[in-house]
Amino acid sequence: MGSARAGQQAGRRNAVFVTGATGFLGSPTPHRPLAHNPPARVYALIRHVDRWPAFAARLPPGRVIPIAGDLREPGLGLDAADRLTLARDVGRVVHLAADIIFSRALAESRATNVGGTQHLLDAARGWPALTQFIHVSSAFVAGRRMGRIAERANGPEAGWVNPYEQSKSEAECLVRVSSLPWLFLRPTTVVCDDVTGAITQINAVHVALRMMYAGVVPLLPGDRDTLLDVVPVDYIAEAVVRALAGAAPTGSTLHLCAGRGAAPPGGLPEWTWGAWAASRPWRPPMLTWYHSEPFLSTPRMPMCPT
Repeated sequence: MGSARAGQQAGRRNAVFVTGATGFLGSPTPHRPLAHNPPARVYALIRHVDRWPAFAARLPPGRVIPIAGDLREPGLGLDAADRLTLARDVGRVVHLAADIIFSRALAESRATNVGGTQHLLDAARGWPALTQFIHVSSAFVAGRRMGRIAERANGPEAGWVNPYEQSKSEAECLVRVSSLPWLFLRPTTVVCDDVTGAITQINAVHVALRMMYAGVVPLLPGDRDTLLDVVPVDYIAEAVVRALAGAAPTGSTLHLCAGRGAAPPGGLPEWTWGAWAASRPWRPPMLTWYHSEPFLSTPRMPMCPT
């Protein structure tokens, strides 16, 4: 009995605290530490409490515990009892929550991506058992930088394309200068579930494909040498689990992208065009598809170091 109780206490002290659990990246994540590491307990920060029942129905009963709060509030908006529980139990943090809308004003992007990260860092400093702070950032922190992007702090010199990129870069800076045992994971463009192809959040890739499907896009401007680097959400979730298991040392920065497996410029449109053509209700619009030289001053997708 004593050893079993000690094991339960150790499991509690090594609990995982997850932000953004009900979001696009977070949805596949909370149940995976339970499958890979049965003693692990997961606390999930939940801002929209009304979403929790539907989300919890997909999880093992009682193993993922919702914590009502708001990343944008000082102290994460936690009540006193939850603050004590997290300080006692949490050994690892997975910070997935982010405002990923590119068109936000910079102040709006910063409210969640920078301010929220700062609030989480402040809270985590009060968790004495903490051994790991996994910050899921973005490959787009490279901003306008082109060519090979190093897995390290890249600096602001190149500038950014939009407020999202800038705010995520600024959030990385906060984490890097903290005293916490951090690890960065930088996903590229995440498009769908790996097995089912299900899309839970629309991004620029899906918008472009929708326009093609509707026949309102006669061409897709692009550089023939630029690959389309997209990954499935399951790939990101599995990377988080491996990081939790110690697959990468503290202080690492890892790019999560397709790299050499990235699609050629015409690959994704041509593959989806073929899938649509196989669907009886759909008829190809009478439009021409071709590649042109880029007409917008936008950076290429950062590529993984080899």
